[in-house]
Amino acid sequence: MPAVMFLSVVALVFLFRYSPRPMHAAAVGWGFAVGYFMHGWTWLLSPFMVDAERYAWMAPFALVLLCGGLALYWGLAFGIARWLSPRSWPLIILLPTAELLRGYLFTGFPWGMFSQGLVNLWPGQGLAVIGPYGMTLLFVGLAVACARPASGLFVRRAGMYALWGVAAVLLIVPFSRSEAALTDFTIRMVQPNAAQKDKWDPTKIPEFFDRQLAFTSAPPAPGSRQPDLILWSETAIAWPLDLAQGALDYISVAAEGKPVVLGVQRRTETQFYNSAILLG
Repeated sequence: MPAVMFLSVVALVFLFRYSPRPMHAAAVGWGFAVGYFMHGWTWLLSPFMVDAERYAWMAPFALVLLCGGLALYWGLAFGIARWLSPRSWPLIILLPTAELLRGYLFTGFPWGMFSQGLVNLWPGQGLAVIGPYGMTLLFVGLAVACARPASGLFVRRAGMYALWGVAAVLLIVPFSRSEAALTDFTIRMVQPNAAQKDKWDPTKIPEFFDRQLAFTSAPPAPGSRQPDLILWSETAIAWPLDLAQGALDYISVAAEGKPVVLGVQRRTETQFYNSAILLG
């Protein structure tokens, strides 16, 4: 929930403000990041469950080590921020910078940014304007501002209360939008209902492929029209693109001239890409 995430970051800024030394501040940032990443990245355990008897024991180590390693970006940001100033303003720049580095260094791992939790709220509209890192900068800046104590002059107190009110509205009120108008186009979505543990089983790959071909060539339901587009899923076929021409020919025949979009693995000599292609 974005509001809970925001309050957690405000609490984190409070802890940072009372960190006496850079090493202590770095530990605070690192510890928070480990918990934050582990909560959001539990999906990383799923691949280890495909062949659980062989690989399930690795899952906790993979999650903990990955979260602990990437949390070092936050730890470094918090340590430098405390070294620069006893106040919390350096975090406004250094924490988003740490997130930027996390998203790009060593091929990057940009999942779990604060801005990604805002997509269904009003602030999420800013993603189209300044991107996820710009929204992360604004999010952290608002959290740092709200972490200041509401004391002193009346104007300062009133400003803090107003700031909290703005944060509450932005992080609680959902973004309302009109429903998109329906068109006359029909899309047929095809997926083989393959369990993750069976998807890459060599003995079952032909079964799943034939099932998708049958769904693709099936006549429309009574009262329905022929599809204008057929959509297969991510990594819809087991073969990489450079070895898949035969499979693609079968798909084109089953589609009977209708366009098909499907996910496929594309590879070079050194890298693999998760891609989509259009047939027809």
